[in-house]
Amino acid sequence: MTIESPVGRNGVAVTRRDTRHGAYRTYEIHQRRRVGESTAKLKPNAMLSKQFLQDPYPVFEILREHYPCYRDWIGNAYWITRYDDVTSLYVDDANYANRSKRWHYGIDRVGRDFGAEVAVARHVEKTLDESTGPLADALIAEFASRGHGDLAIEFAARLPLEMLVRMWGIPAADHAEFVARYLRMQRGVLGVATTEQSGRDAFFELVDYFAPLLAERRIAPADDMISVIAALDVEGGVTSEDLVATLLEADHETLHGALANLWFLLLTHPEEFERVREERTRDPRMMKLAYLEAVRHSTPVLMKRRYARHEVERFGQVFPEGALILCVAGAANRDPRVFADPERFIVGRPDLTQRE
Repeated sequence: MTIESPVGRNGVAVTRRDTRHGAYRTYEIHQRRRVGESTAKLKPNAMLSKQFLQDPYPVFEILREHYPCYRDWIGNAYWITRYDDVTSLYVDDANYANRSKRWHYGIDRVGRDFGAEVAVARHVEKTLDESTGPLADALIAEFASRGHGDLAIEFAARLPLEMLVRMWGIPAADHAEFVARYLRMQRGVLGVATTEQSGRDAFFELVDYFAPLLAERRIAPADDMISVIAALDVEGGVTSEDLVATLLEADHETLHGALANLWFLLLTHPEEFERVREERTRDPRMMKLAYLEAVRHSTPVLMKRRYARHEVERFGQVFPEGALILCVAGAANRDPRVFADPERFIVGRPDLTQRE
């Protein structure tokens, strides 16, 4: 028996089996695989190798050109690597879902993520608009006073964290300990046993830390995220668990990685760097275009996890309910079907799209 599933925002309608009246077809379907079909050009453990960690792009090219929907038996996942396929899965919420970082910790019922609330989004935007320039200038001034600096550690990594403590109104005396807990909490969701428990512990340490601050902001609101969330009209009122859940679920990798990659690419492509320097007075968009091209060429977040809401047939495969789908942006953003000469870093390239 089959039933029609909803149509996703990408317009794709799928037919799925009604598994309420029988077992899943997962085992049956995977027995159709031919010997060597998925490993003729790629060893099954390629994504676990030291070479892949140092430079994943050769493997991405093999996957994209030969196995655009690759069944990874070791990782129990499907790797999707072509641009149009990846972007279609990003928007197909009828058939695929995200899972929260709390889900990966096994505490998905602890706290509520208020990141999508309008007031919260406005405070993030306000902080970015008001703080980015002054904070960047202050970091650069430190470089100038010393005569040297590390752009990756002292600028790209530090700027987002400085903005974070300002956005949340963390007292200056607590900055170092707060940042240490925050980074432990974020790193623990990667599924590594040695860091997962530490990250879960950091979550609850931050819950305890925020409790007195939340009580203070209820009495005397300030211009910070704690006060913004405390003022939300939500069922049961806001708790410190809600504050930490919102903090955890926010993106913390993109700005850090994108800034580090931007400076690396500009400094290793002097002709592009000089062009940006020379043309930015005439065209203020040059640094923005350089940033967007850095995100395309060397995306700071290599892949996004999606999970099949139910059994889905796509790309000549059948994804069982709950299947892990890895949407590999690092491969998609160098897809020659979309980008000319995709391995090159070209600031202001005419085929840059807005979907990277």
